[in-house]
Amino acid sequence: MPKLKRLSYTSRALYTARGPRPPASQPPLNEWRDMRASGEERLLTIDVLLNQHDELRALSSRLDALVRQPVPDPKSLSPIRHAMSSLMRKHLTLEDELVYSPLRAHAETSAEMRRSDADLAPRRQAYSSHVVAWTPERITSDWSGYRRGVTVLTEGLTSRIDYETDILYPLLDRLR
Repeated sequence: MPKLKRLSYTSRALYTARGPRPPASQPPLNEWRDMRASGEERLLTIDVLLNQHDELRALSSRLDALVRQPVPDPKSLSPIRHAMSSLMRKHLTLEDELVYSPLRAHAETSAEMRRSDADLAPRRQAYSSHVVAWTPERITSDWSGYRRGVTVLTEGLTSRIDYETDILYPLLDRLR
């Protein structure tokens, strides 16, 4: 396996989550963990997470475009919803392990992490509730309600991604 170049957050500052970033080859989560465990150089955690943020933004945009349609298209909605849920699970697991835990462990970042945790807990619950509540049948029968729910959900996701990119990730970089 080729060694991956270690990047710092500041070296990627020109490529924020709000702008285009050069394409990156991101190893699967288990491969990335294996590289980390073996001590090989790897993409910095933040780099992987920023790439996931880009993917979540792209999925969110696709979902937003679909809910602007006058009628539901279940065949198009289902794969996007599945991809978004799958990526969210992977992203939050990785972020918990590699960003939130280290930031909670440092006295100088613990206050910000208390604010972050207070913000994230209801967002996670709202996302889970949304996914459970909006079955394909319910989406079809209450399209306007689903559209409103998706708008709230994607705005919240964008807000959280901005917060992580602008506040939390730079904090982690300063601790290194």
